[in-house]
Amino acid sequence: MTSHPKAILKFPLATVIAAICLTAGSLQAATFGDFTYTDEGSSITITDYPNNATDAVVIPAAIAGKPVTSIGDSAFSYCGGLTSVTIPSSVTRIGYGTFGYCSGLTSVTIPSSVTSIGGSAFQGCSGLTSVTIPSSVTGIGDAAFRYCSGLTSAKFMGNAPAMGTGVFAPAASGFTIYYVTGATGFTSPNWKGHPCVGVPVSAEIDVQQPAGSSLVDGTAKKSFGTVKVGETSSAKTFTIKNTGTTQLINLAISSTGNNPNDFIVSALSKTSLDPGGQTTFKVNFKPTATGTRSAIIHIGSNDADENPFDIKLTGMGAP
Repeated sequence: MTSHPKAILKFPLATVIAAICLTAGSLQAATFGDFTYTDEGSSITITDYPNNATDAVVIPAAIAGKPVTSIGDSAFSYCGGLTSVTIPSSVTRIGYGTFGYCSGLTSVTIPSSVTSIGGSAFQGCSGLTSVTIPSSVTGIGDAAFRYCSGLTSAKFMGNAPAMGTGVFAPAASGFTIYYVTGATGFTSPNWKGHPCVGVPVSAEIDVQQPAGSSLVDGTAKKSFGTVKVGETSSAKTFTIKNTGTTQLINLAISSTGNNPNDFIVSALSKTSLDPGGQTTFKVNFKPTATGTRSAIIHIGSNDADENPFDIKLTGMGAP
């Protein structure tokens, strides 16, 4: 893979020199797994990640016992192999050009702790098709989602934040901004040069496996392959997200079908999700007999038209 510098736009020389002097004098870079970070004293800033990284990345909520509160400028830029990013609820700031030109990025969860999204933060993320902006965000910088050629919708969960220039320009054909009916600062039928529509408050479940790949209620099917009777397969991790505009509640999982006891489902860590929130659960296959084994898991919630959300499970028991 071609190496790219971790910068998208140039800063004035004086600014760069001042930043270098400050960093050299007070901050020391360190590593935690693949993450490079700086210790700000009471908090952590992620500053770099390998360009050749692939698949999903989960940013840690804490490093060395201190909360990760900021994802620094250009930290993940040009990581074209990343497919999804989970940002912890400790983060309040996404920096300038942080995920710029991560062209393979198809899913990003911005938690309700984030207040600021920097300029060009997601510029050139052509794989993104939708983004949800939590109500906590008060400012979005210039060109934050510029050249996101696949982006067809942006959902704002609160009042309109302060917006920089050309945040979504140029936009994909049919790109539409959605906001919660009653929120202030938006105008309809257009806002900031884009179609803008108010939507009623509702909860919306999105189940993914693997992370970044959304399943379809009722038709989704996951196979665990062949496993010897009495042995346990590796786990499949399922992610539940709330992409709606109000809290997703009463989350619960049950199993039915021919062999529900052959599929071990972990407990949910959360039974309710705020807009933009997520949780996970795992499923293992442990066949009790040979031959085809199957079950259906049902995820209950207050989603208006996907309650329960059904997923078919299959596996083969081997002697």
